Amino acid sequence: MNGGKIRISSTRAMDRIEMLKKRLTELENAISETEKRLPAHSIKPPVMHDLLDLEDERDRVLQEIAQSTSGSSRSETPDGE
Repeated sequence: MNGGKIRISSTRAMDRIEMLKKRLTELENAISETEKRLPAHSIKPPVMHDLLDLEDERDRVLQEIAQSTSGSSRSETPDGE
C-alpha cells in the first residue's frame, strides 16, 4: 500500500527538518559567540575564517531546509508530483 510509504517518507522528512533546525540554532549560537571574539580592530584571520565557515554552513542548512519544506508537500502525493 502506497499510503504507508507516504506517511513514512513524510515522517522522515519532518525528522530531517527538525534536525536541520536544531543544527541551525547551534550554528546561530556559534556565529554569535565567534562574532564576540572579533576585536574592533586588527581582526585575526583564524577567527574571521571560523566565522566565514560557520556562515557558509548556516547558508547550506537554510537552503536544505527550504528544499526539504518545499519538497515535502510534493512527496505526499502518490505520483511524487
